[in-house]
Amino acid sequence: SAFASASSPPLAELGCPIQIFRRRLREPPHGRFRLQEIHVTDVLVVWVIPGFSDDFFQPLLNSKTLKGMVLLLYGCGNAPARKAKFLGHLKRLVDSGIVIVACSQCTHGTVILEKYAVGKAFEDVGVVGGHDMTTEAAVTKLAYLLSKGLSPVEVRKSMSESLRGELTTEASCFTISEPVSGLSSL
Repeated sequence: SAFASASSPPLAELGCPIQIFRRRLREPPHGRFRLQEIHVTDVLVVWVIPGFSDDFFQPLLNSKTLKGMVLLLYGCGNAPARKAKFLGHLKRLVDSGIVIVACSQCTHGTVILEKYAVGKAFEDVGVVGGHDMTTEAAVTKLAYLLSKGLSPVEVRKSMSESLRGELTTEASCFTISEPVSGLSSL
């Protein structure tokens, strides 16, 4: 399972024969391949745990180098309640131009900040929900977008959009429903 994706089914199965699930593959990007140099790597990952100290964020408020942060929250965007000082620190970080993305600590989790009051409070101070992105995808995407010279507002907007299938949005989701006609009611 080293190559399993938590957010999507396998693209292929190795065996005799090799089976490629072409309908799961994305269309290749149009145009020439261009290498994007990543020169902004000042991104921090913070694993939120019960009872953490708000004072952890104090030195970050004075940082001249920090550009992005990934907050690993519980489930779909929850964290300890009654942490006004924590929210204040996050707001000051966002106001100073640091992009903060909330991801889930769960392997199969989607962050929906508006689902819980604490998540909604994060959203209100400028934290952006990372949907079902893995921590690694969120860090890489932040470094990529920050290296393009985008403003924090533009980076926050792009963090909520799927660029190459790194997150699932309502626009990229689909549901399969079976016809129910002719079935006896249960």
